[in-house]
Amino acid sequence: MIGKGCSYTKPAAILVSGLMLGLWAGPAAAQVVADDVQCSGCVDQEDLADLSITDRKLADDSIGDRKLKDNTVGQKKLKDGTITTKKIVDGAVTEEKLSFDPVTEDELVQGTEVDVDCDGGDSLAAEVEDAPPNTTLYVSGTCNENIVIDRSKTGLTLDGQGLTVVTAASGPVIRVNGRGIIITNFAIDGGTNGILVNVDASAEINTNVIRNAGARGILVQQGSYATIINNVVRNNGGNGIAIREGSSVRIGTTCSDKNTIRDNGQSGIAVSNNSDAFILGNDIINNGSSGIFVTDNSMADTGSNNISGNNGDGVDVRRSSSVRMGRQNEASSCATDPNSTNSSNKNDFWGIQCESQSTVQGLLGTLLGRSGDADLKDSNADCPNCCFADLL
Repeated sequence: MIGKGCSYTKPAAILVSGLMLGLWAGPAAAQVVADDVQCSGCVDQEDLADLSITDRKLADDSIGDRKLKDNTVGQKKLKDGTITTKKIVDGAVTEEKLSFDPVTEDELVQGTEVDVDCDGGDSLAAEVEDAPPNTTLYVSGTCNENIVIDRSKTGLTLDGQGLTVVTAASGPVIRVNGRGIIITNFAIDGGTNGILVNVDASAEINTNVIRNAGARGILVQQGSYATIINNVVRNNGGNGIAIREGSSVRIGTTCSDKNTIRDNGQSGIAVSNNSDAFILGNDIINNGSSGIFVTDNSMADTGSNNISGNNGDGVDVRRSSSVRMGRQNEASSCATDPNSTNSSNKNDFWGIQCESQSTVQGLLGTLLGRSGDADLKDSNADCPNCCFADLL
């Protein structure tokens, strides 16, 4: 169902007409004109000057039926294959050709762009439900509804164009169960979770403000994958970003697409239950617990993050988990440089704390808490609570 103000790409039949026009205007047509100019007995300047274009002139073949019949420009010329119906039938441009070429009628329908005006009465949820694969929805206004992108959806893009608010009182504001989903340029407000990426789903979450959720700003769970870049995740009741249950995320991919994760009720980023995260170049500040919390057989690869002012440790590693911080003996880059703490805004406990058979390695950098830079719990002791550390 297409809502008010929606537009779809025109069908491939128009493409066929365009291609036929291209044939008449192409090189073959140019050759026909050149041959006419060089013919014997054609109208020339002298003919024009002495006004000798007459019925007789037409009769003696300068311009006449015979001229059309002798193949300069004529039915035979059309029949011999230069520009003919046969040329079209024999496969140059045919229905069969359209069904096998990269651009097909089906693909034109699936590459749809739809305008959704929530203030004008359109429902974003309904448009998402009706959208074929590879659709882009350009959304405007304030959408007061829960959005569900179900498992059948692939390649769907929701673009809020920098002005659109999607808000809900409970549940995930946006639930992603599909694959290859892009959510960009929205303010996502309220709900239990702002965005939920759920059960083998995949999404790119790019350039959004995600705020005021009762629990988590972004939750990626149950074997899902997400790339999270250029967002502000703030003022959510629980963790800013949570990754759990065998899921994988990239939170920042270079230092130029960082996220700001701040003022959330629990940890800025929490990685748990056999999950992994690549965390690069972000500002993780003033959260209610640790800046980055990694636990329960999970791992995180971190570098170039500003981890400051968190009401816990800068980085907290527990329960057989591992964290790498920057790279030892490698050239400086966003991925290899260590994390840092603003010395005027220390984390409340330690720069990094590691315990219970966990591992940390890499570069300590300037991570700092009010209790000091690192608490590694007897790192070389054979004990249930030890941490195996290799830090410079």
